[in-house]
Amino acid sequence: GTDQSGTEQALGPLLPEETLRRWLGAGELAIRETRLSSPAGSSALDFFRWVRELEPDNERAVAGLETIITSYMSLAENAHAEKDYDTLQLMLERARSVADQHPQREVQRQRINELPDTWVATLLAEAESAIAAWNPERAQEALAEAGKIAPNDPRVATLLAQSGKLLQPGFRFRDALRSGGQGPRMVVIGSGQVNLSGAKGADTTVSITTPFAVGVYEVSRGEFNRYVQQTGRQPEGGCRSKETTGLFGTTKSSRTWRSPDFSQSDKEPVVCVSFDNAQDYVRWLSRETGHVYRLLSEAEWQSLASKVSGSDPCRVANIADRSVGGRDSFSCNDGYANTAPVGSFVALASGPYDIDGNVREWVEDCANESHAGHPGNQRARLTGDCSERLAMGRAWHSDKDESGVIQRRAFKTSVLSNTIGIRVAMTLPERPPGQ
Repeated sequence: GTDQSGTEQALGPLLPEETLRRWLGAGELAIRETRLSSPAGSSALDFFRWVRELEPDNERAVAGLETIITSYMSLAENAHAEKDYDTLQLMLERARSVADQHPQREVQRQRINELPDTWVATLLAEAESAIAAWNPERAQEALAEAGKIAPNDPRVATLLAQSGKLLQPGFRFRDALRSGGQGPRMVVIGSGQVNLSGAKGADTTVSITTPFAVGVYEVSRGEFNRYVQQTGRQPEGGCRSKETTGLFGTTKSSRTWRSPDFSQSDKEPVVCVSFDNAQDYVRWLSRETGHVYRLLSEAEWQSLASKVSGSDPCRVANIADRSVGGRDSFSCNDGYANTAPVGSFVALASGPYDIDGNVREWVEDCANESHAGHPGNQRARLTGDCSERLAMGRAWHSDKDESGVIQRRAFKTSVLSNTIGIRVAMTLPERPPGQ
């Protein structure tokens, strides 16, 4: 400035308040011009930092830092919309760097992290839905995007592993039921070959060319009760005890699946169910899930049974142990006089429990005394005496007369016995639903 005579005067230093006011104004202008944290010396971050060095609690400066953070978050959202993940990560890192200078560092960092957390949660939900719909491609697309947003999130790796195993041997799943709840636990079984045995005459080799799913457990009383409640259908009385008939008879009208002559929990396998009941049960499951549930074929069942191993029969199967008494019972003790809760014994390496012992299991094949004429594939053999169907394997009452795992018994389709139950299978879809 000049005095009245026109002589120039020297300016004194700015007062601190004026300095703060100028820096605050410059910082707010820099935000509008998107000079958020660069260039050095003229960025909004610099101006607000200088203010806080003089006045740490200056509210306008703290609010300015929050505005810078919000601006970087908006830029991250734009990058996310354009799937520009490098820019997205850069903007989030810059926002976090500014948050580190905010007096409430953790609060601001949490605000920033909510943004990618929300995106990742949405993508993980999409991936889980795709896995449930057996669509690995869609799942992996969502997970690839999630991995670019959160490279170190362990949930991404876990779901990627699941999607990679989808419908591959060993993959486990449960279908949702339309009426609520879930269906049986299932596991996928791969292809292979099996030597069909246990019949009169020569054995025959069959190729299992198409992977299929099988129940991890035999159908339990609790699961069967769900079907009865939903359909109103259930087996009538007249169930045999240990499959025997004769002059004095062991078929009683009071013996039913609910009261098979011994007490059972809901976790034990349902018994006193006929082949016809078993077929109706798998048809109900198919309607409830939209997938093709069925009984195993003999070839599929034998392919599983051929993998049963172990020298101690009571360790691997619920059979007639010494508690039953008699010279033909096995000398070991399996802990159960009748049926055991499903899954009580050692599982096969492929996943299913109780292929050997507990109850025999209906398969779809018609009765044939020999394997002669078998078509050589894994499908059920529907020629022969189809008024009778096969029940495979040993049961809780099986003694040394049934020393081998492979046991074939033929019964009329209406026969009920407290030694025969159900294991379900499922034909795998060729492609995900809706494609």
